[in-house]
Amino acid sequence: MRRFAGTLLLITLAIGPAAAGADDLRAEFDRRYAAWKTSQKQPQRSFFASLMKELYDLIELGRPALPYFIEKLEQAPEEDYMLVFPVLYLTKKSLADEDIDKFIKMYGSRGSFVSARGYVHWWNVGRLKSSERFAKHYTAWKKAKQSGDKSAADMFYMDIWRMGLDVLPKVMDKIRQGDEELIPIVSRWTSFQLKEGASLTECLAWWEAHGQEYRLPPPPKE
Repeated sequence: MRRFAGTLLLITLAIGPAAAGADDLRAEFDRRYAAWKTSQKQPQRSFFASLMKELYDLIELGRPALPYFIEKLEQAPEEDYMLVFPVLYLTKKSLADEDIDKFIKMYGSRGSFVSARGYVHWWNVGRLKSSERFAKHYTAWKKAKQSGDKSAADMFYMDIWRMGLDVLPKVMDKIRQGDEELIPIVSRWTSFQLKEGASLTECLAWWEAHGQEYRLPPPPKE
């Protein structure tokens, strides 16, 4: 998982607008997905060449295409596990080590497809409890800070960070209430589109102007 995150740091792009309608977006996703699959059959293509070109093209479709990425990961996790890269980039969700360990126990393997299945489970099931988990991490973080336990506070802060854009609206609610310490998380989730060190006023203005671009499609059972 750390290797995935490290590789994604190489991908520096602005997410462009998705196709106008759902049918158009689906058709364009299928076209780019087919191009990616074709590229994998070319022996002269390196791993990173494929990652930086055809996966770049898929990522460019933006967050509205996330359900299609998840569908592919669910259908063929062993073959399409590289789609974890776009999902991680577009959601900023990081599977914790304990999450990976849980899926290793479930599926009995340390293969790359374990992360693929992990993201499918998070998208379809885990997200239904995102609000509850965020509230838990936030409360624990605040209590640790009040008690002066910096180590625990840092750990709970990272727990919030790892939840990614799924809880961005919840984080913004806390910022709106005056909790400016969460602004650096939003800055990093947006690849510094919200500038580092933004004030509360600047953060709220940014959210009003650009927040919709960073909202994820709702969980499938919602």
